[in-house]
Amino acid sequence: PVPDVVVRLTDYAFAFSKPLTAGRHVIQVQNEASQLHEMVIVKMAPGKTAKDMDDWAHNPKGPPPGMPAASASPLSTGRTMTFTVDLEPGDYALLCFVPDAKDGKYHTVHGMIQDIKI
Repeated sequence: PVPDVVVRLTDYAFAFSKPLTAGRHVIQVQNEASQLHEMVIVKMAPGKTAKDMDDWAHNPKGPPPGMPAASASPLSTGRTMTFTVDLEPGDYALLCFVPDAKDGKYHTVHGMIQDIKI
């Protein structure tokens, strides 16, 4: 399918060709970084943030603060992946849980975590 949104993964950010909106999207994810990255899209529960999701992922106690909506599995440098997703209005989190090649810490620790509103 032809993408209507392109997301470039860099060390350590998500760069969108245009903002995501509610509805059906074909998203192409491109890893332009120097190391492996992924993009996990989580629909957050009311009042919850990407930080809440990151904290829960590392210490999963109680119900999760959100539910996965879509993801691009870990991509090596120069690789791309395309997927289709239907997004409802609401708050979402973008996260990369890949361990860093230099220090082993999750990329969320390095700033590859973002809240978005759709």
